[in-house]
Amino acid sequence: MTEPLDPIAAVTHPDPYAYYERLARTQPLAWNAGMRCWVAASAEAVQAVLDSPLCRVRPPGEPVPPALAGTSAGEVFRRLARMTDGATHATLKAGVLTATAAMDSTAVDRKARRRTRALWREGGWWGAEGIPLGFRLPVHVVAGLLGVPDACLPHVARRTGELVRGMAPGAAADLVAVGSDAATHLTALFSRGGVRRSAPIGALDRSLRAAGCLEPETAAANAVGLLIQTHDATAGLLGNAIVALAENPPMRGEVERDPGLLGDFVDEVLRHDPPVQNTRRWVAEDGVVAGQAMRAGEAVLVLLAAANRDPGANADPHVFRLRRPARRTSGFGHGRHACPGTGIARTIVVAAIAEMMAMRVDLGRLAAGRGYQPSGNTRIPRFACAEDGIDRTNREMP
Repeated sequence: MTEPLDPIAAVTHPDPYAYYERLARTQPLAWNAGMRCWVAASAEAVQAVLDSPLCRVRPPGEPVPPALAGTSAGEVFRRLARMTDGATHATLKAGVLTATAAMDSTAVDRKARRRTRALWREGGWWGAEGIPLGFRLPVHVVAGLLGVPDACLPHVARRTGELVRGMAPGAAADLVAVGSDAATHLTALFSRGGVRRSAPIGALDRSLRAAGCLEPETAAANAVGLLIQTHDATAGLLGNAIVALAENPPMRGEVERDPGLLGDFVDEVLRHDPPVQNTRRWVAEDGVVAGQAMRAGEAVLVLLAAANRDPGANADPHVFRLRRPARRTSGFGHGRHACPGTGIARTIVVAAIAEMMAMRVDLGRLAAGRGYQPSGNTRIPRFACAEDGIDRTNREMP
């Protein structure tokens, strides 16, 4: 099998991990002339970039991607905690953290188990609308905890998917337009009393008000942001967990015999085959990052997946170990912009796998003939839906 052409092609390559490890060992932080950006690959370089005050989440002078400027999706984008820096980020991140803290892990587990069974019974992996369960389930769980009534969950999940696709870098104009309409709908849902006053929403609103942020649109945008963040990342984690079990029947048997191992299993999937493979940073001013002189405006592609395969961070990095000691992972980021919903995603996936096993879903058959969802940063398997014999591997998302 040939190596990926570059770090972006690696995201959807059948097996990019030897390539990632080589980059981590031989080019820990290097300028890539073809991509015109720095590439951080080693665990040390990745951590240094994510910790550096010089490295920001948006290019200088461009708080919103030009394609989203002036749209409802752009308004959501510019208000998201994860797309801001400095004092604004600190305020918004505190609000988001209070909201996720209000999502009790027991409640997350209970809702994830119930929704997994309900969604599977309604139509297996692809469901009635042809949207994979991996995308629907996490939005159903988080939206439900945010106060969305059960009857509205399928609609909210579909609209969240539209918004995510419309926000994707390079999205076509028609997808941006549909995503912007979805943004209008979803923000209205959370800002005009369209949902019951749930504990997480109340916690988010109180935290932002206490910090002097009185715009209801900001709280609504960050509630929508929780749906956006859970959509692709949790779908990728669940899909990659299914792949790991499908490819290793002895390990699957061990986990089936002892479901208490599922937490360790999902943690190792997050290291071994993470959903979020890379992220980007932009240099705000001239300076030195991880020993390299960088100029203002330069971009850094941060290879989270490569850091996980750095032998200096994890011994025998290509070996999948349920009981790996001192596991180091950058699967959901690191530092001030680390994902606040990691625990929620982990709980959803543990619950979903447990329920699928209890329902005797044939994971090996489900994962047969898989491909990967087109993406520049998130590794999401696309299954052929073998449970009904219809090959939908290359079907476009609705």
